[in-house]
Amino acid sequence: MPAQDAEPAEAAVNCGSTPTLLVSSDNLLPANSGPVGVTGWFGIHETMLFYEALGLRPGGNIGAIMSLPRAAEAPTPITGFFGQPSGSLSFTPNAPTKILFGVGPNAGFGGDAQRFGQIATVALDGTSLSILASTNGLPAGPISDGKSVFYIDGARVQSVPLAGGSIDLVADQAGMSLALWGENLILDDFGGNQILRVPTAGGAVEALADNQMGPQLVQNCGADICWMNIGDPSGMSGILGSLMRLSTSGSLTKIAPLANPHGFAYDGVNFFATATNSLLRIKSADGSITPLANMSAMGDVAVDESCVYWFSVGGIYSLSKSAALGP
Repeated sequence: MPAQDAEPAEAAVNCGSTPTLLVSSDNLLPANSGPVGVTGWFGIHETMLFYEALGLRPGGNIGAIMSLPRAAEAPTPITGFFGQPSGSLSFTPNAPTKILFGVGPNAGFGGDAQRFGQIATVALDGTSLSILASTNGLPAGPISDGKSVFYIDGARVQSVPLAGGSIDLVADQAGMSLALWGENLILDDFGGNQILRVPTAGGAVEALADNQMGPQLVQNCGADICWMNIGDPSGMSGILGSLMRLSTSGSLTKIAPLANPHGFAYDGVNFFATATNSLLRIKSADGSITPLANMSAMGDVAVDESCVYWFSVGGIYSLSKSAALGP
């Protein structure tokens, strides 16, 4: 899911009325990393895009956190590791800002592969790499409230001090992603088809939304919480996915139906989503959908004050948020 600064700094705008290729798939990773097998999540901090990617290489896969100026210069490695990134990237809310990320089992830094997964932070310039915790599986999250880092390790939600220290159990609960909502954590129980809440200090797990259809990618959308329901990807049951919103008052709204959804981001007015090889703009007010682009294998999405960014099989693209699909 995309990590966003509340007030991004001014950056050179590099998007127009048609999709702009910022980085081709061949250049997403450093040289000799192998062909890109997985592109992970975006994060936007001030004038920079950050993203995860995994290179498929004989003898061991190479993962990396990369930075890319929004003015579309060449990407720069922030940190590399052996193994798979967890598919989640966020930023610490307090200065100095650091990137939070996870890597899976049999991964490691500096050529030192580990039997366990890891939760780590690194400075925006690639310095000060710090391993905060080891995990038994591929972790989900992590996110931070400025004091602690919260993450999902298998069937447990756990926390560790941002400065380092002992690991605490928050809840015995599985999930695929996390969001902070006041003094609570929100997580998506994909298998149980629920959206759940648990206090950051630990305590009882409470269901906020039942009877979802494969919920994932839970994230903040203004004062509310949003997520995507996968639906039935095979299409055989006729159950579409959907973009959902839960208000602070507890009102649950289906914003829009989506077939085979992949990712989404919110800019305070509109949602931008990828679904069935299309980039869509969805009005928050009424759920009306405007197609913006068609491409194969679209993935995660991020937005800033002017542009929308997304992964596709060809690389990373940008487009003006006010664009419309051409003929």
